[in-house]
Amino acid sequence: MMLQTGNDNVRYIFPRKWCEKNGIEPRLFDSVINKAPLSSRTNKIIGSKAPSIYLSKLQEKAKITKIRMDDILQSHAINPESLRSDNFQAFFDLRQ
Repeated sequence: MMLQTGNDNVRYIFPRKWCEKNGIEPRLFDSVINKAPLSSRTNKIIGSKAPSIYLSKLQEKAKITKIRMDDILQSHAINPESLRSDNFQAFFDLRQ
């Protein structure tokens, strides 16, 4: 179930399909720790891709640098390196 926040939705940071494919337990990937408010446009770019893939696509579309992207991620209590290395457990532990 998606939570509504205005015109945006709260969606997965590590996509559900990616988590299932990589053996992440539903109780972890369905946690609020793995969710953030994202626009529909951003969510379409993310799709079911690994963060290491979708981050560069988001940066390209938004015409921002890696440093700016990292600042945005950190403002949401997300460790950029855990995302860039597709390390769900480190991401989860640090954000928790």
